[in-house]
Amino acid sequence: MKMVADPIIGYLLFLLLFLPTGVFAEEGNDVSAVITAGNACWKAENYSCAIANWNNAVSFNPGLNAQIAPFLAGAYAKRGAQYYLEKKYSEAVTDFDEVLRLEPDSTEIKEARRLAARAASNNLGYGQPSAETEVDPSARPRSALPAQDNNASRESLVSPGILAGIAITVILVLLGLSLACVSATPRIKVLGRVMSGLGVIAACGMLIAGLQMMREGDPINMKAADNRELMHSIWKYNPDGYDKDGYDKNGYDKDGYDKNGYDKDGYDKNGYDKDGYDKNGRDRNNCDRSGICLMNWNKANAYCKQQGKRLPTVKELQNMYENECTGGRRAKTCYGWFWSSEETGSASARVVNFYYGYVYYHNKRYHYHVRCR
Repeated sequence: MKMVADPIIGYLLFLLLFLPTGVFAEEGNDVSAVITAGNACWKAENYSCAIANWNNAVSFNPGLNAQIAPFLAGAYAKRGAQYYLEKKYSEAVTDFDEVLRLEPDSTEIKEARRLAARAASNNLGYGQPSAETEVDPSARPRSALPAQDNNASRESLVSPGILAGIAITVILVLLGLSLACVSATPRIKVLGRVMSGLGVIAACGMLIAGLQMMREGDPINMKAADNRELMHSIWKYNPDGYDKDGYDKNGYDKDGYDKNGYDKDGYDKNGYDKDGYDKNGRDRNNCDRSGICLMNWNKANAYCKQQGKRLPTVKELQNMYENECTGGRRAKTCYGWFWSSEETGSASARVVNFYYGYVYYHNKRYHYHVRCR
């Protein structure tokens, strides 16, 4: 795999190289060391650590804020996505708010923040560790991202509202059955049957709602799998839109080439496709896909020798013309001039026209078609 330098690390190393000695030192805290520590944390995918160090660097020298802000936004975004995938929705909202403070026009983060806020308000994180009891995130590596499992939406989603609904349903059924079976008064028996019926209806409603929640993974019709895909995307890509290997979401680097070195049209940096042909259908020897080349006489003569062949004679070219381009036959070769092996001097050689069939001679510097024998 072609490796591309991490743009964030490269940029911050650039900052380090140009920090005037001692200018950003305050009470023994060296900004260079702090930035270096943040870089190391970023590379280890410990975004809490990177955030802490880069914020310290800005606090030591506010003049760095403009340069570091995009990378801080990236770290907050990645940590927020991690929090969401770990079902720590309130923490995710806080981090996404920090991103929007630094980059208020980020539509992707606005959507992520909206999803996290809705999840937090609906208590989808019920039963998760509290912020007070959790180990300090900055004290542990955060590289272990939860797997992108589309079946995660089928986890048990139990909220206090659902528990209350179940309790009310059970009470209605039990009370209704008791009244219907025990009471001697006809009216009360009817009331009991009605209550039992309502309880059964409520139970059916709860069952349908539960099945719907399991199917969609979200009681407010948020597509959980799609949400996780968005968060994984935020976690994977840097603020400039490229991942740690330097490729964007379409798999292309900043120069527009994929991991195999080809652009969107399938051509490499020299303009050739996987078969070695350029956009005009010619290879590096200026030959087309049918093997017919276009070059001067000296190069043509050398090219045929490299193939273990030779340039054809005038007679051989005339025979080719007769077989391919007469009697109603028009092959792809029936156009232009073709070099022969017959020289008419040190600077010229004979050529055969494959459209009309006549013979002439031209300067060896001209570029004509080549067929080897």
